[in-house]
Amino acid sequence: MSTSIAPTFQINIMPLDKRVISLKRDSLMLIFAEFFAIIFGLLSQVILTRGLLSEDYGLWIVVFDAALTLFILADPGISTLIGRELPTKLEKSLEFIHSTLKIQLLILPLFILLSILLYAIYPFFIVLICIGGLSLASSSCYKSFLRSTGRANWEAIIRVFDRLLLTLGYFLIFSLDGDVTDFAVILCIIPSFSLFIIIFLCLVHSKQLSKENSSDTSKKYYSPISIIKKSLPFFMFIALFQIMDRMDKFFLALNVPYEDLATYGIALIVYFAGLTIPRIIRNILLPWFSESLRNDEEIRNKFIEASKFVYFLSPVGIISAQLIMMTIPIVVFPEEYIFPDHERFSSESIFRILLISWSLNLLMAPSFEMIRSFGSPTLLNSISFISVSGSALFGLIFVPEYGVYGAAGLTCVAPLLFIIFSHKFLISSLKITLSFRYYSRLIVLILYSFSPILFFMPMISAISGFILLCFISFIMLVFLINYGK
Repeated sequence: MSTSIAPTFQINIMPLDKRVISLKRDSLMLIFAEFFAIIFGLLSQVILTRGLLSEDYGLWIVVFDAALTLFILADPGISTLIGRELPTKLEKSLEFIHSTLKIQLLILPLFILLSILLYAIYPFFIVLICIGGLSLASSSCYKSFLRSTGRANWEAIIRVFDRLLLTLGYFLIFSLDGDVTDFAVILCIIPSFSLFIIIFLCLVHSKQLSKENSSDTSKKYYSPISIIKKSLPFFMFIALFQIMDRMDKFFLALNVPYEDLATYGIALIVYFAGLTIPRIIRNILLPWFSESLRNDEEIRNKFIEASKFVYFLSPVGIISAQLIMMTIPIVVFPEEYIFPDHERFSSESIFRILLISWSLNLLMAPSFEMIRSFGSPTLLNSISFISVSGSALFGLIFVPEYGVYGAAGLTCVAPLLFIIFSHKFLISSLKITLSFRYYSRLIVLILYSFSPILFFMPMISAISGFILLCFISFIMLVFLINYGK
């Protein structure tokens, strides 16, 4: 029987011993694509801030985040299961994708009923935003499949394609002087279209993988029921991460006016744009670690390589992000969003605290993904619960008192706790090999992550603070080069 398919989708699958996943290749490919996606994402937000009232834009942020949190049922831990298991079971790819589609179709009536209830209570644009959020939430497992089976390049193209279409759609509505409902229609249509494209690509890719790798098709290893049983233990982890990403905005929505939330939202746009880099790296690390098949020496070598990779990115990322925040938003966003009349805070001052969180998120990637790859679901969920609970407690205490600064500080708590507990519970074969040199370097980098605080010191202006930050970052890079030899 012929196993060829259309040349457009022909893929040369590497044997397992040659590995289909590469940390640096796949990470840099996705980061490069994300560079363009970030540009389009920023442009789309610029259009939204100019096309919507500040109150509508603040409400838009809250509703969209609530929708993404609500619809995590579309991926009840499936993306984590893919990263842990499929790199060593490529022959089961088509079976896995078919079962995933069945699961999502089975829970679709629940989402339809929820949409009807929302339409009966709230304005129609809120329903449209929720549909867009559902499409984005549903696509996460298919993106995980592509990057876990050697097709990170397809995911990269889809990321840019989706953001480009969304930006063009927003620009069209803005040029036609549309209202908030018209913008919500675009948010509803474009992610749904991208979801259909990525499902089609996954079906094509999984079919070829299953054909080119030997498989006993008579035995169903990944039925819908078995996937649910295997993935549900990771649902708590997925849910907690969704809550962690949006907890700050929910606390703010209860304690500050929407105008303050809009100013905070500008800082979040740049923060989340930069946060895609740690998340891309984490998403590559999961299948990259998992394919080592408990080879202790290979696991250690990969862990050290991953650690060095993210450590060098930290100083470069902090300087680049601070420079971007000092220049681009001031030019492209309305001034009232960046510098409110009350002068108690600005988007730039908020971002300096969020930058600490960005660096900590980067540093936690190797150790946390090692837990995610080889730790039990109970351990993973316990670490996540403790870390997110710490953030929630911080928010309950400090957001009512300090508003946007308290919310920004909240985002630093969970990644710091993730670093501590993920190192505490590393697999023993790896933990006993980590030297004092490794831990001392990690501690220095954690302390360096808090360097943006210097901007809040008396007599430090934005320019002098940036120069000082560059000097500290240069010293850090020299330290890493010499200490890594």
